[in-house]
Amino acid sequence: MSVDKNVNSDMFKLRLKHPNGGEIEIEGSKEFIAEQKEDLIHIILNNGNTNLRSDGNSLIPMERNMKETITGLIDFTKNIPYIKIKLPELDTEMVIMIILLAYKILQNTDNTKAMFLSKSLKFSGYNPKRIDRTIAPMIKDGSIKAFGTKRNRSYMITEKGTAKATVKLFNIKI
Repeated sequence: MSVDKNVNSDMFKLRLKHPNGGEIEIEGSKEFIAEQKEDLIHIILNNGNTNLRSDGNSLIPMERNMKETITGLIDFTKNIPYIKIKLPELDTEMVIMIILLAYKILQNTDNTKAMFLSKSLKFSGYNPKRIDRTIAPMIKDGSIKAFGTKRNRSYMITEKGTAKATVKLFNIKI
């Protein structure tokens, strides 16, 4: 945590960095910084059950129901989730993360078989030739974990992947 004071004004800056790479920066008057710091402490003490949403100059804790957000974009056919509308802002990698998140939240399935993931992608209108090669960069950066080999391959979305998919889901305009 660091606090910088601009030499020529009464503006302060609070910068917080988390070991996992996340960071937040707040800039404003001394009173504003103190108020925002108290809000952040309150959110952290509540185990992060609220998401931060920027509204003007202040951060407002706002609960979002992930299940409702996902069901607005995801539908089921033959008990396989798929994205209802092919959106131009979603690339294949992001679609894979969103579908894995849907399996996790809507079907309470942590590990998803590659075959079911492939069917979900095809029903969604995305047809990568090799899912394993599409997922490889996401496994390297820690967004997805893979288990098993060949036909017994399954995938699981990690916390990092969940965060990426959640941010994308909340920013999609349907």
